[in-house]
Amino acid sequence: MTGLTSRFARLSATAARAVDRAMAEPARYCVGGAGPVALQGVFHEAYAEIDVAERAAVAATRPVLFVHGPLPEGAAPGDRVEVAGRAWRVACLRPDGHGGQRLDLHRLDAPAQGPPADPGAWPV
Repeated sequence: MTGLTSRFARLSATAARAVDRAMAEPARYCVGGAGPVALQGVFHEAYAEIDVAERAAVAATRPVLFVHGPLPEGAAPGDRVEVAGRAWRVACLRPDGHGGQRLDLHRLDAPAQGPPADPGAWPV
């Protein structure tokens, strides 16, 4: 079984490198108040995750950045990432089991949400 596991790990790493070459884009990661660190990652603004449990399906769509390789020292939720021309806050770091991470992101430069200031601007 160990041979199969190590073969899978090698194939997974090869696939990750191919995906990075084809789809990765530059990003800047800021740990706490430190300066930005350049890295590459595969960004998806509308990553869909579906969880099916006991006859109920729950779907969530969120922006994510997949990074195949190490993150800067001290990386943690709350850090800032700049990718695709926007600023994001890292909500969660999820190791993929193969040396990479999935970073769940929250947009920092999103317009304010809420009702219009002018009640006449409400849709009819």
